[in-house]
Amino acid sequence: MIVPMLALAVVGALDSVTVTFRVDAAVPDGMPVCVVGSIPSLGGWDDGRALALTRVGPREWEGSVRTAKEVPFSFIVIRGDWAKEAVVEGVRFPEAWCEALGDTLLSVKVDGWEDEWPGTAPVRAEVVHLGKVASLLLPVPRDVWVLLPSSRGNDPSERYPVLYVHDGQDAFDARHSSTGSEWRLDEIADSLHHAGILPPLIIVAVGASPHRAFEFADTTLGEAYVRFLLHELKPRVDSLFPTMPEREHTATMGCALGGLISFLGAWWHPDVLGHAACMSPFMIWGDDKVLRTIGDTSMAQARPRARFYLSTGETLVDSVLTPSVAAACSALVTHGWVQGSDLVYEESPVPGSNSPGGGTTIASALRFLFAAADDVTRENGVEYGKTDD
Repeated sequence: MIVPMLALAVVGALDSVTVTFRVDAAVPDGMPVCVVGSIPSLGGWDDGRALALTRVGPREWEGSVRTAKEVPFSFIVIRGDWAKEAVVEGVRFPEAWCEALGDTLLSVKVDGWEDEWPGTAPVRAEVVHLGKVASLLLPVPRDVWVLLPSSRGNDPSERYPVLYVHDGQDAFDARHSSTGSEWRLDEIADSLHHAGILPPLIIVAVGASPHRAFEFADTTLGEAYVRFLLHELKPRVDSLFPTMPEREHTATMGCALGGLISFLGAWWHPDVLGHAACMSPFMIWGDDKVLRTIGDTSMAQARPRARFYLSTGETLVDSVLTPSVAAACSALVTHGWVQGSDLVYEESPVPGSNSPGGGTTIASALRFLFAAADDVTRENGVEYGKTDD
C-alpha cells in the first residue's frame, strides 16, 4: 500500500505540544534530512527554513518542534531541498497530515529519494486553465483547470480516463487554494502512473463557487451543478481533449461536501459517472436525507450502477461523520454492492490523513478508481493495481 508509513503515539494533552519526527533513511554522510511543512516551525513550505533532523544512528534521524494542540498541519520529508523528496514504497512521499492531540511521534520509513528513484521525476504534466466557465444552469461562473498527463504522446488516437474533481482550486496549486495548501493530486497521480500502477489520466478540477454549500448537496442547486458537469462541462472537455468518454472511464472525487456531491452525482447518473471517491462525505446532510435516498430500493436497483470509494479519518469532524458513512456503506451492501469489488470503505488510523492534502487517501482512491480490473491485487479489503516485478 503506497502511503506514508506513519506511527503515532499520543501522550498528554496540552495547548502546546511536541511533535517528534523519526525518519529511517539511508543518506550519505554530510547530506541533510529535513522536514518541511505548513507551520512556521517547519519552514512554512520554504525548504530553506525546514527542520533539519539530527542523525542518531546509521539510518535513524530525529527532530522535534512545538506546535499548537489540535491544529492540523502537513509536512514532507526531503533530503535538503524540494528536488529531493522522499520516496515511500516506490512513490514520491505524498504530503502527510497530522493533528496532534498531545505529544506526538511520527515515524517515516524512506526507501529512497526523488532524484535517485526511477519513475519519480518532477511532474511535467500540462495544466490548461479554461478560465471562468459559465453555465445556463448555475448562477455564477467558476474556474476550471484541466491536467493533461505527462506521458501523453503524439498519437492522436490515444485516449485517457477522466477524473472530475470538486473544490478543484485546491487540487494542483496552493496559489489558487482556499486553504493555502494543495492536494498535490497531479504529483500523486503522476507518481502512481510512473510506478506502473495507474494509467495516465486527464483530471478536470472544477473550482468551487460562493454557492458551494448548496451546489454540493441534495438540493435543487446541487442537481443543477451535477447537470452542469455532465451536460455542459463534460461535452466541452470531451471535444477539446483526448478523453475516454464512456462511464467506465469517468470518475468523480471530492472531500467533505465535495465528497457528498461526488456520491450523489454517481448515484443519480451512474450511466455517465461510473466511479466516485468520497472522502469524509457529509452523509449527515439534511438530517440523513442521503441515507434515506440510498434506502430507496428502486434507485438502488438501477443499472448500471456506480462503484464507490468511501473513507473517513479520525479528526473531530470525522468522528461526527463516521457513523453516517458507515451506515451508507452498510446500506449499499444490503442493496448488493460487494466490499472489495464495487465498494470500498476505509477508516484511516492516522489523524488528519483522510484530508485530500494528506495524500494517503488520494493514493488509495485513485487506485480503486482507475487500476485495471484485470491487473489488481487486494490488501485489507482494497483493490490495488499490481506493479511489474
